[in-house]
Amino acid sequence: MSNVISYLPRLYDGELLYSLFARYHAHSLNESPKQTMLELFGNQNHLAVPDLPTNLYSFYQRAKHFIGRELDELICKHTFYNFYTKFLDPKKQNYIKTVMELGIAKGAIHMMSGIMANGVKEKSHFHYCPQCVLEDMEKYRETYWRLTHQLPGVYICTKHELYLERSTVPFRGFNKHVFVAATLENCSCRQSIQVKDSRTFIHLLQIARECEALALGNLDIDSVELYSLYKFLLFEKGFVTVKGNVNQRKLAEQFQNYYGTEVLRLLQSEVNYHNPSCWLKAITRKPRKAFHPIRHILLINFLGETLQSISSFNIKANLPFGIGPYLCLNRASEHYGEAIIPKVEITFCQKTKRPIGTFKCKCGFHYSRKGPDTRREDKYKIDRIKRFGDIWIKKLHQLIHKDGLSYRAAARMLCVDTKTVIKYSRIENDLDKDKYYQTTSKKNELMKQEWLTHIEHNSGLSVTKLRELKPALYAWLYRHEKEWLLKVTPKQNRHKYSNLRVDWDKRDIEIADEIKKTVKRLLTIEPPVRITISRVGNEIGKRALLQKHLDKLPKSKSILNKYVEDTPNFQIRRIQYAIRYLKLKNEEIADWKVRRIAGLRGNLSVKVANFLEQVMKVKDWE
Repeated sequence: MSNVISYLPRLYDGELLYSLFARYHAHSLNESPKQTMLELFGNQNHLAVPDLPTNLYSFYQRAKHFIGRELDELICKHTFYNFYTKFLDPKKQNYIKTVMELGIAKGAIHMMSGIMANGVKEKSHFHYCPQCVLEDMEKYRETYWRLTHQLPGVYICTKHELYLERSTVPFRGFNKHVFVAATLENCSCRQSIQVKDSRTFIHLLQIARECEALALGNLDIDSVELYSLYKFLLFEKGFVTVKGNVNQRKLAEQFQNYYGTEVLRLLQSEVNYHNPSCWLKAITRKPRKAFHPIRHILLINFLGETLQSISSFNIKANLPFGIGPYLCLNRASEHYGEAIIPKVEITFCQKTKRPIGTFKCKCGFHYSRKGPDTRREDKYKIDRIKRFGDIWIKKLHQLIHKDGLSYRAAARMLCVDTKTVIKYSRIENDLDKDKYYQTTSKKNELMKQEWLTHIEHNSGLSVTKLRELKPALYAWLYRHEKEWLLKVTPKQNRHKYSNLRVDWDKRDIEIADEIKKTVKRLLTIEPPVRITISRVGNEIGKRALLQKHLDKLPKSKSILNKYVEDTPNFQIRRIQYAIRYLKLKNEEIADWKVRRIAGLRGNLSVKVANFLEQVMKVKDWE
């Protein structure tokens, strides 16, 4: 038989390729699915895969004279390819596309894309929008399966803003070789999700729009820099400590409050701070596996961004040390000044809160500097050398002991202090390296024995007192045997008398009264100030108490939960202030003026954008 088919239905906008194959089977009146498979793919054992179909090159060669578009467009715009691969590295993206084109390594693409490893399951049945079906029947006399309606996490039609209904057609049927087309019969059961929370629809609509942009748009998401981007956004939102660690408890609580239990349950992405395997913890740490696109979208939207904004260079330009790779500044290395360090480790200064970047090259040279980089010259700056490495030490040894340079001349060549040159040159010259380390090891043992004796003779003393009696000994061991030192040094028994001395109920009543008065006063301040636990704590002089012991103060906690504002609610209050201000000044109440006075920048959350849209529709401001 011919390798070119003589008929193919029109491929509709946004139609799933599976749907095109199913309509071909229905139009051709083939009695056997195997006959359809043979005609479309040249293989009667081909599988009817709805999300990531394979062997598409064979189909394309048979049908390209009808399609009028490239194979790459078919894969990117009419399958789940973009949806499942945009957050993967380019190598995996290319491999998955190759498998889809040529049909090799069956099943591997689902494993590689992370679909099978995460906790988000695909839809059990095909879904449809009732209004879309009516419009299709009027326009085309038939309907079809839309790509975006089948995506995991999509429960709303973005065109008509209606909840999707579940058809009677399983997403993966019992017969894996049968394509089932959308019809009025299988799209008439009217089974949609049931929701209780009024916020759920707004969140699900935003998620659906983001999923649509991911599946059909031309987004450029840098998977390599994604973790650094998340870390930067988390720092901007106050979720990162000065040591560079994410405050997972605070993140989980605010994430849960933002979306609500219903949304996270529907999207199979509930969070639990106490669960060490919680996906939210894993996705904000160094990436070790692929995550479902829905979970990336949830985190990105929570951080006030969209897929479109993170794919632009505006956000990436704000990374404190730019985008890698970064320069090796080892003057002793042949690759000095070359960008070969793949990533930067970021912590934050405890005093200034500025980011500190640590750069580690494979040559053994480690250095750090305080950011952010504001000038081109900053990337050549070193604030502190943390490790010189063998290459640097060997070069120093050659300059001093073979080339005969002075300490000062060698220091100028290597851009270090003269004392540093003296220190490391003596290690290399006066003592054989192995002998040096051997001697150091013996000294460590003597020091350790001396510290144990010191502890024995001063039993009952705290670590601070022990350290004060032998400061030099403690400092040596802390530098060379820190883990051992902390392990053997006894910790002073601290008896907890708090429950005996503190009447928490009485304290709770007193603090709750202070909080009420403080919140009432803060709400009168203009321009508005955000009501947070930290601000209220500072105002009443009990910030540490509220942050560490709020669970012992139920009345105070209840009041704070009522008044503490997240970013969207604070932005809404600022909008209300801006309108009052403009009315007082008898100025025109325009969108741009409200945004400027309210300090709204960049993309707004769905909640704030909807509120602003509604208030700007009001004509009578009296």
